[in-house]
Formats: sequence, C-alpha cells, structure tokens
Amino acid sequence: QSRYGGDYERGGLRVWTELPNLDVTGLGKVMGANGFSVIAGESVTLKAVAEPGWSFVRWSGDVASTDETIVVKPTRDLQIKPVYATTLQATVPGGHGTLSVVPALGQYEYGARVRLVGVPETGYGFYQFDGNVASAKGVKLSPTEIVIDKPLIQVTASFVELGGANN
Repeated sequence: QSRYGGDYERGGLRVWTELPNLDVTGLGKVMGANGFSVIAGESVTLKAVAEPGWSFVRWSGDVASTDETIVVKPTRDLQIKPVYATTLQATVPGGHGTLSVVPALGQYEYGARVRLVGVPETGYGFYQFDGNVASAKGVKLSPTEIVIDKPLIQVTASFVELGGANN
C-alpha cells in the first residue's frame, strides 16, 4: 500500500514513501528520485510538499528529520513517511459554555484523534457539536472524539438554557 521502487536484479535498493491512505492529492506529496529507486550508496534528495491547509511537520520511519528537504544515502531499503499537520479552531458562537480540545495543540497531525469537551455554564445544558468535519456534525454527546482527516478544521459547541427550577 505504499509507493515502491527498486530493482534488486541490478543491485538497486528501495526508498519508498508512505502517505496516509495514499491520499497524495489534498494532503501532500514527495518529490524526489525517479520512482524512488536508487542504487546502493547513491544519494537521493526527497522533498515534502504540503497541500494548502496542511504544513509539513517531520519525517518518520527510517529517517527522522524536521527539514522539508532531506538527502538520504541508503545502504538498505528505507521506508520514510512525511507527516503533515493542520490547525483546529474551536469556538462557542452562542456563548453559555466552553469548548475544550484535548490535547490542546497548535497543530494536529493527520490521523490524530482529538477529544472535544463541551461544558455548559450553570443554568445551561450542552446541545451539540458542529463543524466542517463529519465526525462532529450534529453530535449531541459531550465529550466526543474526532479524527484529523481534513485541513483547517473548525468545530463549534452550542448550549441551551435549561427550564425549571435550579437543583
């Protein structure tokens, strides 16, 4: 399920990149060696290019680096994965409560699981989450969990006034 390149019959080694769900379009891509195949001992330059709304964070796998462009000189097969991240904006448009995101980070890596916690003020009850991510739309239970699977995520929490006497 990754991009493979290499020719063992001619002494080649494989250098391949793994993108989540192979979703190169919309997340990012890797520019580099033709077919990601190199001869043992030769250098290859790989560059991670993020799509709009995403930013490159780091390489994981057999290479650990935070540089968008890396030069590798493999002596064995390598598996390298570019990691991209995006932002998450959490708001309470109508007020009367708070919306917390756990963990609270500046950027969230693709595939990360994030917990949304809506806490009403006294006299109000949690109503629902909403936003531009399917796993939050219309969810009436707090807390709930979403997965970072699109760029520039926006989520909201809404609260309703409780009727009757305060307990």
